[in-house]
Amino acid sequence: MYEPGRLITFVLSISTVSCSLTEPSRQEINQFTPADRNEMFCVIHDGEKNLLLIESALMYPDGSVNINAILVENGIIKKIGDLETLKSLHPKASVLSCTDTLLSPGMVNAHEHLAYGYAYPDSSIAPIYSHRDEWRGVSGHPKPLEEVLRTADEKTLAWIELRHLLAGTTAVAGSGAVDGIVKNIADKNDPRYPLKAEMATFPCSRNATQLFENYSCSGNTPGLPAPNIVEGASRPAYVPHIAEGVNCTARLEMSAYLQYVEKGSERRYSLIHGIDASAAQIRELADKGISVVWSPRSNFALYGKTFDVMSFDKRGGSIALGSDWSPSGSFNLVEEMKCAARFNDEVLGSYFTYARIWQMATAGSARALGLEERIGAIVEGASADLLLVGRTRNDPPHKSLVFLDSQDIIGVWVDGVFKFGSNEVAEHLSPAGHCEIIDDSKSLCVKLNRFGASWAELKEHNANNVKIFGEPSAQADCKWF
Repeated sequence: MYEPGRLITFVLSISTVSCSLTEPSRQEINQFTPADRNEMFCVIHDGEKNLLLIESALMYPDGSVNINAILVENGIIKKIGDLETLKSLHPKASVLSCTDTLLSPGMVNAHEHLAYGYAYPDSSIAPIYSHRDEWRGVSGHPKPLEEVLRTADEKTLAWIELRHLLAGTTAVAGSGAVDGIVKNIADKNDPRYPLKAEMATFPCSRNATQLFENYSCSGNTPGLPAPNIVEGASRPAYVPHIAEGVNCTARLEMSAYLQYVEKGSERRYSLIHGIDASAAQIRELADKGISVVWSPRSNFALYGKTFDVMSFDKRGGSIALGSDWSPSGSFNLVEEMKCAARFNDEVLGSYFTYARIWQMATAGSARALGLEERIGAIVEGASADLLLVGRTRNDPPHKSLVFLDSQDIIGVWVDGVFKFGSNEVAEHLSPAGHCEIIDDSKSLCVKLNRFGASWAELKEHNANNVKIFGEPSAQADCKWF
């Protein structure tokens, strides 16, 4: 039985856990070492619930990794430093200290349509489209995709958000939020969206083909239609879908947006997609400081092509990652990183390091949303949105995150509150009564009763929807042409 203040030690072998109340010898620890993984030896000391010290190899925004500790107080990273020093300053804090682990900021999904994220890809999906108006069925294409209906069912929306949380994502930009799982981001006067960014799916028109049909595609056409938005320097970041396609309409959308930003205020501007941007437009995007949210899987599945991230990066451009939606994109942000990594290795000659791909899913995404001071990085003053994982033996640290398996997760925290991870960590560091054991080694610490369901009932309710674990082969293909 657990006693407050008692020292708990346990050895994690990623997918299996052994727990003891006295420190095992090094020989005993080695018995738990699997053939292809480093063991993780953790110590937990219970203390005040609003003060938590975590010691691990910290992953910083610049790509460096150093063993250190953070102090989390009331959901904020208050201090970074040596564990013993921080313990002496805060002797009543709870402590979690783990060897052979990595502490990353929680991942930030900069582009996800949650309300549609229950659906599998259409069986006829193929890269045969030159603009999104075609697969949406508004421009006369002979093979539009089957319409995916928006859901408002809270049990379904909760399931979708849990799929992202259980893969290490702590913040998601896009509509379709429920309360109490991940941190949702949109420009809505709604408590379910604590962080603000203006996510615009149709910035000019729901039928861009019709809007731009009378404009010439040659040269820099002046006087193009502007986005329908309210401006102001105090407004949150503006993150519209721009140039989702490879035809004249897409290129005109990009020209129109660049013209608009040229006249715009001091707010943060980003864009989603930009697939067929010209070399001149890529230079202009980088020079204007416009972040690009990259969703390679969805781009390949629908258009066979994606934004020229390498040229953009060479110009100093800032890249974010987003999974888009399950009907054509990745089922979670880890799967999106895997797609990006594969494209990087097979087409770009491994131009991007694993650290850079990880950075796209953390600090890069936060910057695109204008939230880099609050999320996406382990820095003092940021929210304690955290992901603690076991490190894969012999792999570079960031590769362990890019190819993360949910079984490798020791803990996920949102605003300093433990949400998912090891049963042992959940038992001692999560709010009392909030956790359900969902498999042999993992606990989910979310108030599911607010959705009127237990974990088992949520699974049954969503039996025909995209599953939380596994099924990568059911995603749209990450193939380029």
